Amino acid sequence: MDHRLHPRHCRFEYAEGALMRQEPGKHVLVWGLGITGFESARVLKQRGHEVTVWDQALNPVLQTRGHALSSMGIRVLLDHADCPDLKDVDWVLISPGVRPSATAAGPIFQARLPVYSEIETASWYCPSRRIIAITGSAGKTTVSTLTAELIRSLGFEAVLCGNIGQPWIGILDKIKPETFVVLELSSFQLKFCSKFSPEIGVLLNISPNHLDWHADMPDYVASKLNMFRARSAAHFAVLRKQDQDRYFPEVAFKSKRIYFDQMTAKTELSDNYRALLAIASVYGWEEKAVRSVFREFRGLPHRLEYAGEYDGIRFVNDSKCTTPLSLKWALNSFENKTVHLIAGGRAKSHDFELLNDELQKKVKQIILIGEAAPMLEKCWRECGRIVNAESLPAALKAAVQGATPGDTVLLSPGCASFDMFSNYLERGDVFKQCVADYKAALKGSPSVSGVK
Repeated sequence: MDHRLHPRHCRFEYAEGALMRQEPGKHVLVWGLGITGFESARVLKQRGHEVTVWDQALNPVLQTRGHALSSMGIRVLLDHADCPDLKDVDWVLISPGVRPSATAAGPIFQARLPVYSEIETASWYCPSRRIIAITGSAGKTTVSTLTAELIRSLGFEAVLCGNIGQPWIGILDKIKPETFVVLELSSFQLKFCSKFSPEIGVLLNISPNHLDWHADMPDYVASKLNMFRARSAAHFAVLRKQDQDRYFPEVAFKSKRIYFDQMTAKTELSDNYRALLAIASVYGWEEKAVRSVFREFRGLPHRLEYAGEYDGIRFVNDSKCTTPLSLKWALNSFENKTVHLIAGGRAKSHDFELLNDELQKKVKQIILIGEAAPMLEKCWRECGRIVNAESLPAALKAAVQGATPGDTVLLSPGCASFDMFSNYLERGDVFKQCVADYKAALKGSPSVSGVK
């Protein structure tokens, strides 16, 4: 299927200026009372707007948030199935969890009301222009965290927010003009951005994702590109040439482009490293600072998380990996032919043949678990030694028995966890507990690889 971006996806429906939107007294409808909607309503009220909050659900968490907002003089509508009266509404802030295809959205779009995200809104009020926005189908949490760590290691102040957990709009009062703002952004957050203009925009990669939320693949790609559209020649776009060639070859934007997949570097360096190096190059920061940050980084929970090292064998928990692209991204973080990969679960796609080159280069053996094991074995039968395991503990045991000092046992499933676990968090915790159990059992053993 041709997923390239058609010009019809490159238009903005609403072009009102930011000054109008900041004008106190404008009536804003905040749709959705998650943490983003709550913080947005609170800040907009403080900025002098009249605010109505609407959520179609009702639960104790929403009730608590609703009571807090009501005490500030904000009108709150919970358990309200239909769109509220829009007669006096000037614009709408839509929370990232709300599907734009929802039936209740019909009246909003029919009324031609401006619709913006929290990211777009926060950008109007942020006192700093040193904004680095990072998005992609995989790797954005890790690269965002590494970017903030790099900035802090050089003695600058940085805040890390966005999709990583803390809404940007909720911490505006902590940001000074000299503060670096590092944003991890999802396609949901970028969908309704029009004038958002980060100093550096990073698009790590693109692959089919969230197509149950977006209308189609071009809509998904267009949402990612929204952070480039309003930018000037003084800004920078950090991206991969291969993604541009495949998905948006005819889209023009003014930013200076840095293709990090074409940067001169040793071939074994990961895409995470190259992306961070590209960001550093914009500010003239030396590569040794990037190397230092990578050397000290132990990974985020369940995202290429360092889980221990015994008898020279490293264990890495990447349970958050639930797509083929995430698995490809993970494999490219390791040296050739050193990985004992534990993969499988409930497949979200069937694009696993795309990993064959990485598997042949990086992996010594593949240990398969879960519902997808038969399908993965068929896809990867030419990629090396494959072992099937009935459980995650059994998979870890098989991986350890085949490993030698200098190797890495990597849990990077490439699949959802729901066939065997309640979520990826439980899967990762079980893996880490298995590693700890092996450590306890192997005390006094001459070699991990000899464990029975």
